[in-house]
Amino acid sequence: MSTKFHDQASRDRFVRELDMNFSVRAAAGAGKTTAIVQRVVTLATSERAAETVPRLVVVTYTVKAAEEMKQRARTEILKVAAKGGARGVEAANRLNRAFFGTIHSFCLLLLRRFGPMAGLLVEAGSESRGNELWLEFVRTEAEDESLIPRDLRRDLLKVVEWKDVLKTAAQLAASSVDWKTYCDRNPAILHPAARAALVLDPAALDAVQATRKGTSAELCDKWKTKWRQFATLWNDPAAQYVPPLGYDGRGGAEMVREMGRMRDAVDEWTGRAILALAVDLALRFERLRWRRGLITFQDQINGVLRLLQSRDALRAIRREGYRVLLDEAQDTDPKQFEILTQIVRPENAEARPWTDSKKDPPGPGRFCMVGDPQQCIYSSRASLAVYEDYHNALISTPAGAELTFDVTCRCGREIIGLVNGVFPALLDGREGQAGFVRLQEKPGVHEAQVVRLRLTRELLGLEGDPEGISKDRAVLAEARWLARWVREKGGRNLGAQGLGGVAVLFARKEGGTVFHEGFLKENVPAQLFSGLGTNRGEPAYLWLTALLKVVLRPDDEYELAGVLREIFG
Repeated sequence: MSTKFHDQASRDRFVRELDMNFSVRAAAGAGKTTAIVQRVVTLATSERAAETVPRLVVVTYTVKAAEEMKQRARTEILKVAAKGGARGVEAANRLNRAFFGTIHSFCLLLLRRFGPMAGLLVEAGSESRGNELWLEFVRTEAEDESLIPRDLRRDLLKVVEWKDVLKTAAQLAASSVDWKTYCDRNPAILHPAARAALVLDPAALDAVQATRKGTSAELCDKWKTKWRQFATLWNDPAAQYVPPLGYDGRGGAEMVREMGRMRDAVDEWTGRAILALAVDLALRFERLRWRRGLITFQDQINGVLRLLQSRDALRAIRREGYRVLLDEAQDTDPKQFEILTQIVRPENAEARPWTDSKKDPPGPGRFCMVGDPQQCIYSSRASLAVYEDYHNALISTPAGAELTFDVTCRCGREIIGLVNGVFPALLDGREGQAGFVRLQEKPGVHEAQVVRLRLTRELLGLEGDPEGISKDRAVLAEARWLARWVREKGGRNLGAQGLGGVAVLFARKEGGTVFHEGFLKENVPAQLFSGLGTNRGEPAYLWLTALLKVVLRPDDEYELAGVLREIFG
């Protein structure tokens, strides 16, 4: 039986052809990390290693992934050295000069090294420092009334609270927008006309007539009076608060139409004024962060994009000859793609994004990306359409090519069959959805087991009106039934050495607590592993809980709070 993978030719190309720009689509469990490590090892032990390794940039999604990848590369290089290869020893020493890390840490490196060329001087700030800085900003600059037109502030605060403006500003400040660039491109948002005070006409509805006499006419007159009061109070410089109009949609068709027009004008002005002030505050807070050098993760991205607008800085960065290996490409956002591709293009290429110009692509071997559009999980930030744009642009260049790793090392035969049978209908490639790539078995694939359980209300003992069954009760019943089923089957019949090798996975974290309770109620030992935070390790909660236990159960000895009982006597 052959020991070669079905996709071995693609894997070999990725590892050996160092002057190619590959876009690799790697299915779940296909060994993409191993492939990246092997390409790094090949680079580090090649004849051009002294030139290329110090310029190698391996971008991963997390710091942990970067550390693991670097350690695995070092281990493989040391294996080469152990076989007597002189290049292996040199490569192990040289690997420290390569970059392994997140896009944010790489951007910080670029800003520290090249930022002064564009007037960007930074230090690494933390998110917690950023929060402290926002509170300081609110206490000082944001409360400075001289920075906000008096009429605008007066009229706006009649209908909204200042804290609501600050809340909107905080949300804008925490977003991914570069507010300096945004305001440069949209100057009208901060134009005085956008922040001018609104004057209402108290007589605007005087000509409105009800179509019918009686109640409709009375309501029409009522709302004309209320509008005059509202508009008069709105225009009064001494007024501190204007109660909501509270229009109920009565008084005739003409009143509904005209009142709607007036209210739309007020709402439009209010929204525009809040946005103008919030953007102004977000912009000034952004300037403060850069002035203090306490920039956020998103500032690091935006800062490099500003840096790349400096012709001298862009050319200097491109002269470095970086070689980028991008992991988890499907979760890379447009700004990050732009940065990583801009720095590997020819020195004199234009500054606008490569996918816009379709000219001057990355140099040979300068950019490779590995991803799986089937596993895109950050849709709020990343975009499959953007990923596909860069994928298609890359493979259409002379040095570009598409590779597919579809052999999975993670699953047994039956599980692979289940996935291949179910997922084509889910990932159908339509309406922006990724297309499904069928998984292939590795040589010598192990057997596996797929069991589908059909749980009914009768089986779970939930007979009666479904409307009267709470969600927690239903989940607990399912958990207890599953606990009994697992106990009866035993670990070996489920492919494990014992019950300790059986794991129950949940679509939602909240279900874990209920399932854990259900297993314990059926006397099936179980541990709960959850990413949900608890207060168990917080002294303020831990000691108070222990104290309460001591008071309520004074006869316990040497339990969780036994020591405290002994201390308290």
